[in-house]
Amino acid sequence: MSRQPSEWICSMPRPPPPLAVESGPGYSVEMYHSKEVLSLYRMCLRKGRQLQFTDKNYYYRRIRSEFDKNRNLSSEEEVKLNIKKAHGFLERDVLM
Repeated sequence: MSRQPSEWICSMPRPPPPLAVESGPGYSVEMYHSKEVLSLYRMCLRKGRQLQFTDKNYYYRRIRSEFDKNRNLSSEEEVKLNIKKAHGFLERDVLM
């Protein structure tokens, strides 16, 4: 008896809440940060859709270059600082 794909999704275990990720088995801090950074990157790209008076191509290149520049950060403090910076950028309504 085979299962339907929709049944597979329902039977998959849920991931632990964000606070348990750092100490949970099989979850590393790097994996947690990479998911958060990817989410931030997507939110920054979505913010570019709202641009009216700025060159969107420049904006997208700038976002990509900033994320690429910080791709190989090794210190957890540097990663957290840049995540905080990205959240601050998203909260502001003024784009530079």
